[in-house]
Amino acid sequence: MNQNTTAPKKSIFTALYSNRIIVSKGNATHLNLPILVGIILLLFGRWLTMAGAVVLLALGYRLSIEKSPAEFDGTLDSMIRRTTEDVKNAVVNIGQESAEGQA
Repeated sequence: MNQNTTAPKKSIFTALYSNRIIVSKGNATHLNLPILVGIILLLFGRWLTMAGAVVLLALGYRLSIEKSPAEFDGTLDSMIRRTTEDVKNAVVNIGQESAEGQA
């Protein structure tokens, strides 16, 4: 059976970038990393990463994995462009707010 689907197939890097590791406590999110970054951290600092996870859990933080939030639909390139634009806008807004505060 051959089924045609309209959903684009994601590459492994797109999937690893769009799926997130979330560290939260209560209603506040303290860390939101792509799984790709988590894997890199495990490769280069495995003991430190595991010790950090144990400490987080001991302090009452919650670790969870969020699968492909809506803002990460698309290709890896489009996600990186959107993130870059968001960071640029945030920096501009902070600069404007600090300039207004000094005036």
